[in-house]
Amino acid sequence: TEAGLDIGKTKSQVIPVIIGNDLKLREVSKLIYDRGLYTGVVTYPAVSNKRTRLRLSMSSNHTIKEMDKCISIIKEAIASLSL
Repeated sequence: TEAGLDIGKTKSQVIPVIIGNDLKLREVSKLIYDRGLYTGVVTYPAVSNKRTRLRLSMSSNHTIKEMDKCISIIKEAIASLSL
């Protein structure tokens, strides 16, 4: 949330990053995969077309450095599509 990502109101280790539409979700997913980050994707009909999302799973094995890198990769991918 502090990084400007829409994660809804989650309180669990499964964290959604709301992207919006399916095309943008797929493009973000490819960009972050190319940077070494793999996430699940959730699309319609599991969620509405306007609430598609990346699905991240965090654990106690993830370091702060790894989480910061993950956030950075996702933010950069989203920003590159907003141009």
